[in-house]
Amino acid sequence: MKKAGLIAVTLFMAITGFAQGKYGKTPQDSTECLKALAIVGDNVKSDPKIAIQYWRKAYKICPASSKNIYIHGEQLFEYMIKNSKSEEARKAYADTLMKIYDDRIKYFGQEGYVLGKKGSDMLKYQPEKLEEAYKVLNKSIELEGNKSSAGTLVSAMLVAAKLQRDDKISEDDVLNTFEKTMAIVDFNLKNNTKKQKYYLQAQENIEKIAEPYLTCDKLVPLAEKNYEANKEDLEWLKKTIKLLKAKKCVEAPIFATIAENIFKKEPNAEAAENLAKLFMYKKDYNKAIEYYKKAIENAGEGDDVAEYYLGLAKAYRATGNFSAARSSALYAANAKSGFGEPYILIGDLYAESSKSCNDAEPDKWACFWAAVDMYQKAKAVDSSVAEEANKKIAIYKQYFPSKNDAFFHNLKDGDTYHLGCWINTDTTVRTN
Repeated sequence: MKKAGLIAVTLFMAITGFAQGKYGKTPQDSTECLKALAIVGDNVKSDPKIAIQYWRKAYKICPASSKNIYIHGEQLFEYMIKNSKSEEARKAYADTLMKIYDDRIKYFGQEGYVLGKKGSDMLKYQPEKLEEAYKVLNKSIELEGNKSSAGTLVSAMLVAAKLQRDDKISEDDVLNTFEKTMAIVDFNLKNNTKKQKYYLQAQENIEKIAEPYLTCDKLVPLAEKNYEANKEDLEWLKKTIKLLKAKKCVEAPIFATIAENIFKKEPNAEAAENLAKLFMYKKDYNKAIEYYKKAIENAGEGDDVAEYYLGLAKAYRATGNFSAARSSALYAANAKSGFGEPYILIGDLYAESSKSCNDAEPDKWACFWAAVDMYQKAKAVDSSVAEEANKKIAIYKQYFPSKNDAFFHNLKDGDTYHLGCWINTDTTVRTN
């Protein structure tokens, strides 16, 4: 019954379709066309080898009959490319796939969308045609604009990077592609909730591909160029400041401009830290202290607050307030488990105090003993700072007294010694 119904529908469509001229030149063509289309649709996934035989027939007889010819053709020829053992055959199938895209545009339009698919597949299956793929993908983006698919944007960025590595295009061309694709990604992250996850993934991939080109000498002019148009766009401001900070471009005036704008719009810990770093660079340490405190106030708990306290400690150190610097460093160490850098800083404070506390022996020696205590603690809690700690230990051990000098002060190795001054701690006597 099902077959009889299918035949009746096929014959009816054949007669009406023939009148329309879409299904072939003759009534027999129309019947063959519709039969082939039905078989392809039934077998495209379950039996691609059968489907492709009938697909070829429909593609030859009635190329304008149905968009499904092209949708199914893409699936079938990708299958053939991936499953062919012959390189020659794979190239032939890839050529056919490209023709399928061209004919789909010819008969059913959607040029921008289809060119995006074509360019992406050229990247995958015709790596020898990267320059052509670059043109195809850019034309797709030009036509589609903010409707460009996430996959097309990633492909365009990937092709640009590959061509630049081959010296076929410039680094500026790559950055232009980065700027263009990310603008479309940003638009869709804000406006296309249905496909947001795809554009989030595209954002991650595009940034990863572009990473080698995102240097300060490239990023700063890019940020300056785009600032006026985006200064009210908080998401753009945050994304740009994050990129500039990651690449250590904090000295650029545009960094300060963006950071202050963000803080005005949305006072928060990250914005406060950006401003604190800026003022550290400018050697305005009191301002840096002010903004590090704001960062701590807004941060709550977690690893970030430890970094803010460490920044505050460095700012206090720069002003000469060593006691406040140590307190802030200890807060940093307590806020993040296994954080050795604060103890490195405290060790530096102690070593620097060898003259200011008491230039006389044995307090001078004790500053170095106490410093080494901190360096040893740093590497004990955090192996990532061990190399730095060992270098500093080697430097300051040179200033330990000889056994005779220590004996002159009635001291010997292993004795406990109380160091006063602002440090006010017990340390252990050590000699060379």
